[in-house]
Amino acid sequence: MSVDHNRPLLLLSPSRPPPLLSRTFFPPILAFTYYVLRVLTASTLHRFSLGRSDAAVSVRLAAKIA
Repeated sequence: MSVDHNRPLLLLSPSRPPPLLSRTFFPPILAFTYYVLRVLTASTLHRFSLGRSDAAVSVRLAAKIA
């Protein structure tokens, strides 16, 4: 049973890559993923807000017509 309790701790602390590899390889990947996520969330939020404003405008027009 104690081995099962120690296993998640080993999974949560992965072995570190060599410092040269992490210095040259990981920051560009992190920057790229951050940029992609930021652009995706910005476009999604923009689309969502546009959809909501269009829906509000159509509801107002429908209320005026009725």
